[in-house]
Amino acid sequence: MSESRHLSIRRWGLGAAAIVAAVAMGWYLGERVGDGAPPADEAVGPTDVDGEVHCDVAGRIVRLAPEDGVMTVDHEEIEGFMRAMVMDLQLADPAELEGLSSGDEILFDLARIGDTYKAVRIRSAAAESDPAPSESDDAEPANPLGRGDLVPDIELYSAQGDRFRLSEMEPRHKVLTFFYARCPLQDFCLAQSQRLAQLQEHIEASGSDVHLLSLTLDAEHDRPEVLAGYAAQFEADPDRWTLAGSDDADAIRQFADRAGARITVLESGYDIDHALIALRIDDERIVDIVYGLEAIESLVRNM
Repeated sequence: MSESRHLSIRRWGLGAAAIVAAVAMGWYLGERVGDGAPPADEAVGPTDVDGEVHCDVAGRIVRLAPEDGVMTVDHEEIEGFMRAMVMDLQLADPAELEGLSSGDEILFDLARIGDTYKAVRIRSAAAESDPAPSESDDAEPANPLGRGDLVPDIELYSAQGDRFRLSEMEPRHKVLTFFYARCPLQDFCLAQSQRLAQLQEHIEASGSDVHLLSLTLDAEHDRPEVLAGYAAQFEADPDRWTLAGSDDADAIRQFADRAGARITVLESGYDIDHALIALRIDDERIVDIVYGLEAIESLVRNM
């Protein structure tokens, strides 16, 4: 076969491959649009998005910090990606928060931008929903706790079996978190406990007088012997980190819920949905409440 004949066949093959690729790309984009992702020529926010986008996520604003480029949101489950939780979300454009306040119900897109996920296209859910009011299953606790409030006077037991009252606990400066030993999520209670194990080393090295206190939300199960095993797993030093429960397990869950942890005991009875929060306590008063692992670490390191 002549060389010109070879070139002709090769060019024909390359042209056919290009047509197949173009058709496949068109099919892919059509599927993405059909699945709820925006078309390629439609902007999803003020910043160029170079990864996946989860559209129309519903949530409630817990805290706004536009000066830090962050908002704390109690959001619904993002199917196939993330369970419902309270978390800090980075903002692609803090100006999108204009006109919004803590407690507002919102819709937003969660887009991968660079190496992280950011909230884009943030808008009020009320503006896009039926104006008729509806009852919410996620109502605020009856007696919410905030800065300046006294901690509840709960009697506790420690992993070592000691008995004490939360309102009388020494030392003065404390960072209180919530967990439970049977938590199945690697990136939740276990991740928090791993972070606290590292922070107690920082406390020792820096000479800080802050004390870590972790209260179990599953005190029916997490008796002193269970807490002792959990403490050993994370090498908790009782001089710097106390793990505790109460004979009145509901009292701890109610305390956590009033502080903003959004407690839900699931049908299994031992799976407890909650936000990762930390309370800074001086003596018996709440000084601050923060959400998420990064905020918890920052709180401890800055005390």
